[in-house]
Amino acid sequence: MTFKTVDLEVLSLQLNHLSKSLTDFESVLDQETETLKSTDISPLTDIVKQKHKLSELVSEQFNTLTSLLSDDHMSIKELMMLDSFSTLPKALQEQFETLDQQIITCNDKNTVNGLSVQALNSLNETLIQIFKGQDLENKTYNASGNASTPPTPTKPIGKA
Repeated sequence: MTFKTVDLEVLSLQLNHLSKSLTDFESVLDQETETLKSTDISPLTDIVKQKHKLSELVSEQFNTLTSLLSDDHMSIKELMMLDSFSTLPKALQEQFETLDQQIITCNDKNTVNGLSVQALNSLNETLIQIFKGQDLENKTYNASGNASTPPTPTKPIGKA
């Protein structure tokens, strides 16, 4: 498989647009990381909205780039592995390599943020159970073997 015939100026422009969007996306991921570390997570809603918009933009630009280069939907890494990749000018090859690194970095940061949100959610659920007076060791299971929340006692913490 080879690249479609494409204007190298247009290709470079597309790569630059995608790289800029990934830089913006990484910046929002960094903001999300800092917000998750702080005690005030109220800005998180706006950050998630920004992240969603940028994610859609990156996806759209990536699809435009890949359709410009090939009829098959391929990742940047797969495009770089094609024999015809080595025929591109060095500057374009470097743009692809930078883009690939940006994608990996954004993916890693997004994964870490997702795990942080998951851990915070689990902590909150545990605290809610404690405040309700539920025994954390007491687990009940339904007919399909899934754990279910035991009923709340009639006198949770904080009630006389």
